[in-house]
Amino acid sequence: MMEVTADWLDAVLRENGHLDKGRVCSLRQTVSETTLSFIGRLEVVYSDETPPAAPRRLFLKMPKPEALEPAESEAIFYNAIAPLAGDLPIVRCYAASSTYVLLADVSSTHHLLWDGDLRSAELVVDSLAKLHALCWDHERLPDILAGRPEHTLLTNFLGSDRRYSQFVDTFPDAVPREWRRIYETVLSEGSGVLRARYARDRHLTLCHPDAHGANFLVPRNGTARAYILDWHVYTHWWGAHDMARLVFFEENIDPARRDALLRRYCEKLSEYGVKGYSSSDFWEDYRLSAIEIAAFVLFYQNDLILAMVERAMSIYQELKCDELF
Repeated sequence: MMEVTADWLDAVLRENGHLDKGRVCSLRQTVSETTLSFIGRLEVVYSDETPPAAPRRLFLKMPKPEALEPAESEAIFYNAIAPLAGDLPIVRCYAASSTYVLLADVSSTHHLLWDGDLRSAELVVDSLAKLHALCWDHERLPDILAGRPEHTLLTNFLGSDRRYSQFVDTFPDAVPREWRRIYETVLSEGSGVLRARYARDRHLTLCHPDAHGANFLVPRNGTARAYILDWHVYTHWWGAHDMARLVFFEENIDPARRDALLRRYCEKLSEYGVKGYSSSDFWEDYRLSAIEIAAFVLFYQNDLILAMVERAMSIYQELKCDELF
């Protein structure tokens, strides 16, 4: 973990245009650790002449050596992509590089994860609809994202045949005949079906797509908007996929609540300015997303993969995805 000092923070804020008067005198920091990053929460003390707008509480994320590639991807998001789209539902970023991301600390107003209550779920859906609407068919987005190896979700099919074989070999008695039949179709034809949809080059946007509850900050009180976190696996795809992943990851959303959230997403897209995208268009994209999820879950580790495949197969069958081939 790099050394974080008052002088370092002063230089970073000044270089990025957030401190044109005054200086950082001192800071208090608490450090924690995640699987891939060190996390610092900074309380900043400035000299008297510093403007009141200077950030007083900051959140600093520093990648571990094995996470430098996703960190670079996140820096590209904050520096090159976020400025294209205006008021995205993201925490304010003060600086980003391959070695750190410096964000506003909003822990006093927002908390990580949401517990499945309808109001929090609605705010998460609103934030996804806002993200997608602001980036909808953006003319510059495809060129910027094309430089990323995983610029579409088609890359999740690479190696899926091998992973499926490993899965069956590991759990030979736990894979029903129906799952085997589905995977025969998904792995032989799935990427082609999704590639054909992507090739229409219409109704595409910035997709997160790791849309589980831990990647959202929701307000502690009131109706403030939710923020979307962890920008390192974003891709160019259809927005309904984020909704499909959200429903997949958050199993505590019951069917009635799920259907209400899907309707809300479509309504919000229209409210935020998306035109010519019908509810039937959304439903087709949502169902197509279940095909990608079936391939995606094959890359989970062995202690989780069986449960994940079971859920993916349940959703695939519920949505009658065989009809899409």
